[in-house]
Parts: sequence; structure tokens; C-alpha cells
Amino acid sequence: MRLATESGAGIDLLSRLYVDNYASLVRLAALLVDDLASAEDVVQEAYARLASSRKLPDDDRALAYLRQTVVNLSRSTLRRRLLGVTKRPAPTPTQSTCWSGCPTATKS
Repeated sequence: MRLATESGAGIDLLSRLYVDNYASLVRLAALLVDDLASAEDVVQEAYARLASSRKLPDDDRALAYLRQTVVNLSRSTLRRRLLGVTKRPAPTPTQSTCWSGCPTATKS
């Protein structure tokens, strides 16, 4: 698969950006999301978005685009985590989970 760009050097630019900057972008994402697996996912998504854009930015702007995309995707990841934690329903106490102080059903 060949990426269509005006200069025809789209693959070369992406390959060079990947080789030169992948590790630093993963470190940036890991600082933000505090999870290496999620950081790698964020960086992979940033490269995928750059590759799928119709016109690749210049060399200087492509790295800035990747960094900003990594930061934005990291924020989105953290936001989804936070919403996942706050939206979970509280567990209902049962006899197996309550050791003391839980109301017990009594037969009348």
C-alpha cells in the first residue's frame, strides 16, 4: 500500500518519523497515562491518524502534529478512565461480602 502525497515521499516521511521518534512519543504518552500498554496504543493511534490524513504536513510540522495528537489522545484516555470509574454503580452488600454491620434478613 502506497500513501498518496503530493511529493510522493509519504512513506519515507512516516518511516523516518517512526524510527526517529517512536520511543520518545511512547515516553511522553506513558508520563500522561501512567500505563505502558495504553501509551503504546495512543502512539499507534497517532501514527495511524497521521497516515490516514489526506495531505501529510511538512517534516517540521509532522512531528509537532504527532506530539499534539499523542497529548490529546492521552487526555481522552484519561477522561474515559475517569468516567469509567465514576459511572460504575456501587456494589450492593451481600452476606458473603459483609463481615459485620450489614443488615441480615430474619425469618418471622
